[in-house]
Amino acid sequence: MLTRYSRQTRPRRGAATVEFAVVLPVLLTFILGIIEFGRLVMVAQVSTNAARETARYASQGSANTMTVEAHTRNYLTAAGINGAAAGPGSAVTITIEYQSGETWTTTTDPSVLPSGTPIRATVSSNFNQQSWLPTRFFVGDNLPVQGVVIMRKE
Repeated sequence: MLTRYSRQTRPRRGAATVEFAVVLPVLLTFILGIIEFGRLVMVAQVSTNAARETARYASQGSANTMTVEAHTRNYLTAAGINGAAAGPGSAVTITIEYQSGETWTTTTDPSVLPSGTPIRATVSSNFNQQSWLPTRFFVGDNLPVQGVVIMRKE
C-alpha cells in the first residue's frame, strides 16, 4: 500500500551551483563597493590628519614652507598614500595660508608670521590615484579628497 508520503522526489543536482552563479556577481559588486568606500574614507581621514600635522608644524618654531611640506609628504608616504612624493607627478597638493583680514593668503615662510595669526593647512589629493580598484565605477572620476585644519601661530 502506497501512501502519499512515500513518493520520491526528483533529485535537484546542481541547483545550488546555478543559484550561486546568479548571486555571485551581485555579492562581488557589494564587496568591491564596500572596499572602495572604505578606502575613500581612509584617504579622507589620512588627509585630515596630514593637514593637522602640517598646521601644527607650521604654527610652531621656525619652519619654512619647504620643511613643512617635506614633513607632510613623509607623513603621507608612511600612511600609504600613493604619489605623495614631491615633483611633477605628485598626487598630493599641500597649501599653507595665513589669514589677513577677511582673506586667506598663501605664505612661503610661516615662521615670520606674528604670534596668534591663524594658519590654514590644506592637504588634497585626487582619489583616482589612491583607489585600489582599476575602475571608477563606485566613486566616479577625479574625486577630490582633502583635509583642512586651522591653527593659530604660537
